[in-house]
Amino acid sequence: LIKLYPNPANQYIALEGLENGDKVHWIDVSGRVVKTATYQATRFEIEDLVPGFYLLKIQRKGANLKILKMIKNNTR
Repeated sequence: LIKLYPNPANQYIALEGLENGDKVHWIDVSGRVVKTATYQATRFEIEDLVPGFYLLKIQRKGANLKILKMIKNNTR
């Protein structure tokens, strides 16, 4: 089970249930991958993302594991 919180988020998200080396891809509404990170710690900084709706595609050893929905709020 993979958990994403908080959602909506401002500055960071936390993902539970991943393993070291898992890849997380943020995909915007136009289908572009706008950020990619490798899981090493539960927390991911997202201040660099534009506010809006994203899909998080999580991959383990090159295989798609899960797709989650995330909303990025304004940081104000």
